[in-house]
Amino acid sequence: MLDLIQIAMGILLIFFLPGFTLLRMLFPRAEELDTEMGLMFQMVIGAVMSVVIAVLLGFVLGSPNLMGFTPLNLWLTLGGLSLLFFILGWRRGAYQFLGRLHPKLERPLPQTDIVEYNLGPLETDTLLEFQKLAKERYELRRDIKTYERKSRVQTKSMMEYYHKKSLSAQKRLSEIDKRIKELEKLRARQLY
Repeated sequence: MLDLIQIAMGILLIFFLPGFTLLRMLFPRAEELDTEMGLMFQMVIGAVMSVVIAVLLGFVLGSPNLMGFTPLNLWLTLGGLSLLFFILGWRRGAYQFLGRLHPKLERPLPQTDIVEYNLGPLETDTLLEFQKLAKERYELRRDIKTYERKSRVQTKSMMEYYHKKSLSAQKRLSEIDKRIKELEKLRARQLY
């Protein structure tokens, strides 16, 4: 039984954990790399990166000037790297599920686009809605470019699928633009 646990842990350490935790550290939001696949895309790329990390670490540990290439050294360094990447990713807000385990483990995703002002409640609501819409507009524009790119290189059925998704996203984008203009007028009335 102990051998099975060691084999499972070895497979996880060599083929999954270091690369996946590195990607989660670099891109805390799962949809940052691919908008449709999200976490699945990170898992696949993470597996490839784990193999690369293990090979590079093997070269480093195999050099005569260091501690040498032994299974224990490989386990410790891969485990240490995975733990380091996990902690740094957690600090950046990559593991939102930990907040359900204990409230002190919750780390918010970084939001750099929120500006602090001393405003009244109506003005604050207007600005918050504007910020949400601006973020959604940015994501929709990115999605439309992705759909158009994917519709050019896929089969006919996939081209139709991505074309429909692009049209739907463009429709939502025009609704958001209209609402943003309304909010700008409302904001101008609030200021004057």
